[in-house]
This record gives sequence, C-alpha cells and structure tokens, in this order.
Amino acid sequence: MKKILLILAIVGMFVMPMMPATKATGHYNGDIAVVDISCASRPITYDNDEKFQAQLSNNGNSGIYVDVEWYLAGTFVKRQTNVYVPAGGNAWTPKVTIHWPDDFLYHKVTVKVIIYDSNAGNNQRNEWFRASLITT
Repeated sequence: MKKILLILAIVGMFVMPMMPATKATGHYNGDIAVVDISCASRPITYDNDEKFQAQLSNNGNSGIYVDVEWYLAGTFVKRQTNVYVPAGGNAWTPKVTIHWPDDFLYHKVTVKVIIYDSNAGNNQRNEWFRASLITT
C-alpha cells in the first residue's frame, strides 16, 4: 500500500505542473493587450503568402489561454485558439499566414483578442502594411 501511495505521489508531482493555465471564459481580472503586429516574412511581396505575428501583454496574476482573430482589410483571415500569455509578461502569437493582395496599396491588418477583461479598449490593434516596391 505504501508503494502505491508513493507512486501516486511521484506521478502527481509530474502531472500537476503540466496542468494548463485557465482558458479565457467569463471575466478575466487582468488586462490582455495587443501591443504590436509584425510581419515575420519581410519584405512583403505582393500576391504572396506572408507570415504575421502579434505580441500580446498580460498584466494579470495568472497565465491565460486566449483566442486571437486576424483580419486583412476587415475580412476575416484566421482564428488562433489557445494562445498562451504568461502572467505579468508578453508573448508572440504563433505565425499566421495572410495572402497579400496583388497591389502596392496599404492594407490594414487587425488582431483581436477574444476576452472579457478589465480594459476592452486594448484587446484589438490595427496596423497598416504594404508590399515592397522593390522586387527582385
């Protein structure tokens, strides 16, 4: 019996740290903000698949998983689920592929965190990008 309890205690030591942080449901007492949008595949090439990331900030006391929506010029592109933002820190989202239009105009990229928190005003960010005029 003591061996079984010892084994359960050891297994518990490894399983508990792997428990995920909370998923954003209901009201979150901290504040999640979108602080930056970056194109990882610079320079942007027209009529091409480009990789983008967003930096998220969490001033709360617990890490949290959130969903992130991406838009190009107001059109939905993708929803990333279970993006982890650590307590009191920043994290970059996984890269998302956006097919860039076949022109050299500026286009608005929008990132929206789906969460109900203490400051809804910074859960979304818009930045303008365009394809490089220099082609090789």
